[in-house]
Amino acid sequence: MKKKLMIAGLVAVLVLAIAVPLAMAANQPSPSTIPYGQSQFQEKWPKLTDSQKKEISDIQQQIKGLQQKLIDKYQSFGLIDKSQANIIKDHINDMYNYMRNGGCGGFGMGMMGGYGYNSNNTN
Repeated sequence: MKKKLMIAGLVAVLVLAIAVPLAMAANQPSPSTIPYGQSQFQEKWPKLTDSQKKEISDIQQQIKGLQQKLIDKYQSFGLIDKSQANIIKDHINDMYNYMRNGGCGGFGMGMMGGYGYNSNNTN
């Protein structure tokens, strides 16, 4: 009798272990229903007028300039060295070029929830 109860309990746990994740996944929106997802951005980008695209590009260019200016300040204050500054600036240029060609960027906190690779950043 004890053995039957143990088997029944184990079966119940296994059923729940399978059923709960499946039920949770069923409630997740599909990529086509996410209101501000990357796919919608890329679908709508070609529909913008040239002047709208230029306006966005101009703002992106200003942001790029400010980001690079900030990196220069970090370097001048000794927070980072020249090599680190160049790596960061290269990344800024790559992201600018990606967005300039209709890529989606700037949404969310990025990889690692905005904490980057530095394990000392905790909340």
